[in-house]
Amino acid sequence: MRQHALSQGVRVTQGVRLLGLGGLVLLLSGCGLFYNHTLSYEDFSLYGNQPKTTLRRTGDTIQDVFDAYRLLFPNFEEKVHGARILYEEDSLSQENIFTGDLRQEGFYLPVLDLIHLSPRRPRGDADDLSVILHEMAHHFLISAHSKTSSQYWLNEGLACCLEVSFFDEEGTLCTPLFHQSLFSQARRILRRDGEEKFRSELSALIGASWFHFHRSDGRNHNYAYSWSLYWHLLNQQEGSLEERVHAIIEMSPPEVLASIDGVISDLRTSADDHLAALSKDPDLRGWCLERWAELPAANGRRFRAALLEELDPERDPGPKSWARATLLINGRIRGISRQERNLLHRRVAKTLGSPDTDLNIRIAIAAALADEGSLSWAYIVPLINGLEEASGELRAASARALARLSKQKPTVVNPGFWRNAPPEIRAVEVAEWRNWYELRH
Repeated sequence: MRQHALSQGVRVTQGVRLLGLGGLVLLLSGCGLFYNHTLSYEDFSLYGNQPKTTLRRTGDTIQDVFDAYRLLFPNFEEKVHGARILYEEDSLSQENIFTGDLRQEGFYLPVLDLIHLSPRRPRGDADDLSVILHEMAHHFLISAHSKTSSQYWLNEGLACCLEVSFFDEEGTLCTPLFHQSLFSQARRILRRDGEEKFRSELSALIGASWFHFHRSDGRNHNYAYSWSLYWHLLNQQEGSLEERVHAIIEMSPPEVLASIDGVISDLRTSADDHLAALSKDPDLRGWCLERWAELPAANGRRFRAALLEELDPERDPGPKSWARATLLINGRIRGISRQERNLLHRRVAKTLGSPDTDLNIRIAIAAALADEGSLSWAYIVPLINGLEEASGELRAASARALARLSKQKPTVVNPGFWRNAPPEIRAVEVAEWRNWYELRH
């Protein structure tokens, strides 16, 4: 079962209804009678009501996850069954409406090898991938080790570890395992309740029934408890991920309980420190920088080395690297001097303004500034100059960024204007920006 990654809640009554519906669909009538489209893949059948091209993209992603998990768990392969997958995009998300209610985004019914996916998708395809990774983890684990179907902390712990995975540019699945939002939630619970209650609640999950896990008063926290315990245990084992997973499955309840003090110690360590350790892996460095940018106040002393490596000219950093750097240094950060931060601003601004810089990098930096904003004036002139560039996309991104950074000057932000309006009309707006800057600089 997979929940909205930010709220970590589950509406169980809805889940029970869906489980019942899934069983009836398969046992009585067959999925194809209830959905407009059926797609057949090597490892699963996919049913949905989306346009066939849209459903095909989802199916291709599911097959990519199947293939990646086979490489990740090579000894599971012969035991993993084919699956039936129902995909229903949340009706509100189809209209770009995202409410803050607690809702279920997927579930797995092992007795029927049925996976139901209904991602909310405020982040588009990234949400599809997260939900697919989570539910497919259940399918692989329970297929290979059926006894884990009733070990809810273990099953959900692994699924939460794997749902933060991502495919790199070569199509290889990278598995950081560190779930920043669940880590933050577990830390909040620990600070609020204290060690004794935290230890008691986590201990109660080791042998918890389905109703205890999903219907107890603390069900909104059980995913955070489970992830933190499983993540700690993975880090205590040696070998491949598959070998470490198997070692955890073989642990006795007393052995698991004895590890809880280690879980608490992990949670006492800051996210900055955990990310700093992970970022030493070049494959995870960019992912860690993105997570640092999401922290309320990232520690510059901890991310400095990773950021400088990411922007090392010898590795020819691309648009993603520069966008990550822009978002990070323009967020709330601490532990870094004003002088050093200004040097970083000037470095990014120089890259943005240089005609020798790859166009896609310049667009990525401008788009990041439009998303995050900035308190530095180092970017103003390069962005104003960007309004006169030949690329309509760069002009549009620069205009959005200027509107975000200035906060005062009324301006045209319509991308269509900056992409398509005649040069002489755009020139009027550019002249106003230059006058605005001269009066305030």
